Amino acid sequence: METGIIRLHNVYTRGINFFGALGLNNHYQNSEIFVPVPTLQRIEAQNVYASYAQSLCLMQNNDLLIWGWPLDIRSQMQVLWMLKDYTTLAKLIQKYSPFPWISIREGVESPTIAAEFPGKLQKVSIGGAFVLACDDEGRAFAWGDNHRGQCGTGEDTHTYRPYLAKSILDKFVIDVKAGYQHSLFLTHDGDVYATGRSANFAIAKPPFRKINTHGFTSELYKIPIENITKIAAGQNHSLFLNDIGEVLGCGKNNYGQCGQVSTKYYVEEPTKMYMPEKIKEIACGSKHSLALGESGKLYSWGCKIYGQVDGHRNGIYQEQSSPLPVEIPSEHKIVKITAAFDRSGAWLENGEFWTWGGEDWRYLEGEFYENFTLLNSLLPNSQEEIVDVGLGFIHTLVMTTSV
Repeated sequence: METGIIRLHNVYTRGINFFGALGLNNHYQNSEIFVPVPTLQRIEAQNVYASYAQSLCLMQNNDLLIWGWPLDIRSQMQVLWMLKDYTTLAKLIQKYSPFPWISIREGVESPTIAAEFPGKLQKVSIGGAFVLACDDEGRAFAWGDNHRGQCGTGEDTHTYRPYLAKSILDKFVIDVKAGYQHSLFLTHDGDVYATGRSANFAIAKPPFRKINTHGFTSELYKIPIENITKIAAGQNHSLFLNDIGEVLGCGKNNYGQCGQVSTKYYVEEPTKMYMPEKIKEIACGSKHSLALGESGKLYSWGCKIYGQVDGHRNGIYQEQSSPLPVEIPSEHKIVKITAAFDRSGAWLENGEFWTWGGEDWRYLEGEFYENFTLLNSLLPNSQEEIVDVGLGFIHTLVMTTSV
């Protein structure tokens, strides 16, 4: 009689821990190398996720763990600005302030359960301090920062607990993607619903009656596209992949991230872009985009400032509106891609995970990737297989199989 094999996983972390997002039970232990998250070793986990100042881990038992800064975009970005520009002052306040309301110690230092869900979670996505999820019964949930209506509650007040997207309960949601302040929901029949900030057209053009004076909608509406199989959300743009391998994009296009010439600052409706071949996977960073062709070739376009497009920093040109091949220094075929912020990553058929792009955080005792970097070689045990990676703004999470 055969018995199921339980695969245990380890989670490693690297980067800046000012917000507690490394999960090391403190706020001061930054790490320029990957170290184990103490409470996430030899666990039954499914996925990891990283954002600006938060981390998440979805467990096999359906617990969704979260740690780092509270889901509040305003305080988060203010503290990030202070940390970048007034580093010493920020650290002194965090360490010595006797006043809780200005201590900058609000971050949760170790993984805790975020909430309970009625069904088995299938997909999770974290945006600008808010979280989206969908379960095995096709229900969608949203919670966290909501001051641009991105949780789809019909209001713009903070959503402390997972809100069930009641307006699409008659739909079976199979995927969710969170941008900076917009949300995408993909249904099993190829429709896409959206809510949140609309001023940059990342959710195309909602009906005028749904948009308030602050340039956002807090109610889900159907984007006028059909037969969509994959979705991706950047900071202020979105990509859609249809069932015949075409890629469409809409939103802010100042770096050509929607695949149109950058003189077209906004792409107001989902617009098909030229691709060299049929596409099977898409991903969005903040201002750049990736697409994986059926041949296994990877294409990228958009902002190039930090090397997130082609792995090369400090070039003459800062933008690229045409999808061009990415030459990863490996002979093996790419099977899966990811992108977030100014960073990109790819899994190869032999288990390698390559990453490139991102700011230089070494002055804050953080991480830096000069060009294409084989992440496997940076782990404490390079023999462990990389199962999932969370590319955060100032930190990285890696989940491996435990050996």
